[in-house]
Amino acid sequence: MDIRWFSNKEALIEHENSLKAQYGLRLESELRRQQECDGYCTYCNTAVRFQVGTGATFDGRPNLREGMRCSNCKLSARQRLVQLAFSSSSSSGWTDARGAILERHTRLYRTLCSASPKIIGSEFLGPNVGKGSHRIRFGRAFIPKVSINESILDFSYQDRSLDFLIHTDVLEHVEHTHRALVECHRVLRPGAPLIFTVPFFTALDSTLVRGTTDAAGRLVELMPGEYHDDGVGKRGIYTFYNFGWPLFSMLQAIFPRAEIGIAYGKREGFLFCDSEDDWWNMAPLIFRCYR
Repeated sequence: MDIRWFSNKEALIEHENSLKAQYGLRLESELRRQQECDGYCTYCNTAVRFQVGTGATFDGRPNLREGMRCSNCKLSARQRLVQLAFSSSSSSGWTDARGAILERHTRLYRTLCSASPKIIGSEFLGPNVGKGSHRIRFGRAFIPKVSINESILDFSYQDRSLDFLIHTDVLEHVEHTHRALVECHRVLRPGAPLIFTVPFFTALDSTLVRGTTDAAGRLVELMPGEYHDDGVGKRGIYTFYNFGWPLFSMLQAIFPRAEIGIAYGKREGFLFCDSEDDWWNMAPLIFRCYR
């Protein structure tokens, strides 16, 4: 399967509408009643079984963006889309590349290590931890986990030092979006890609600001709180934004080339995230920007 890349709003929306007209969310509606289905993993390159739901739901309906987990590699639909975009963004491969991903203890990180052994994985351990510093945490059975602290607002990486940069569903939790993207631009070498996912709603001509912080750094909620699971805290991590098209305009202003990719297919497990047709029903989208 190939990802179709778009550099303007109208072309992407036209393609998205054509998918809805052709399939009418029929595939998504069928899957909401299933626990597993047959498919083809674009990473494993073989026929597999997909686990439809993995815990994230919309009023009981499976979130197909976070679901459709491969029985073999265990990657979700969103993670496999990142892997597909990464592998297809270099004609010569990433074996000798020095890049970074803003996660460390995940299946996606371990998967990308096989293609790019020099990849640097990191976690954000808090504002009081030095950038680039190492911390050891003990997980299950007291197995040590070494984490490198990196903030998307202030990397330890030198200017123009990375061959690629990847982050997945990070930006909606960062209040200063423009600053974060400028920092991503700073550390990339000329021609190097930033590949990322974020909840992005093509029906929104403006971004919904859910909250902000005051001068003292206290959270001020403007809408009911939305928290996403971060695998650490029980409550999850706060969501500042539901992004609309201003995010893409921001990317185009910072990067010489910015694209939104879409991959759709039941066989490959890439579908709209829900079976209900509303503004929040996201297509399988991914962003790619070149410095």
